[in-house]
Amino acid sequence: MGQPLGYAMGLILGGVLTDTIGWRWGFYITAIADAMLFVASVFVLPSDPSSTKLSKESWRRLAYGIDWMGVAILAIAFALLSYVLAMVTTDYKHILQAHIIALMRFRCCCSLCFLSGSTGG
Repeated sequence: MGQPLGYAMGLILGGVLTDTIGWRWGFYITAIADAMLFVASVFVLPSDPSSTKLSKESWRRLAYGIDWMGVAILAIAFALLSYVLAMVTTDYKHILQAHIIALMRFRCCCSLCFLSGSTGG
């Protein structure tokens, strides 16, 4: 019951706040509340003494256990997709412009590179 109610109330309150105080102040209020909760969590939540020091194994797994090249390729692909969708949203005729077509081709190449690397091919 909480999730649908929260979703509905969030939409209603978001619309009311946007129309009354503006979306910027809604963002500022949320940022201030998040900062206060973060500071409170540092002092209130109990600490785990065994997790205060990262072992050399943890650093090694962080450095070598994550496919950083795949992360970079996928981030570039999604950034290009977001840019292209933003440009097309303003005017659908932008999809026929040469730089948009080139960016979409490059995005597809990035996605294919990621997929070929993640499948071991």
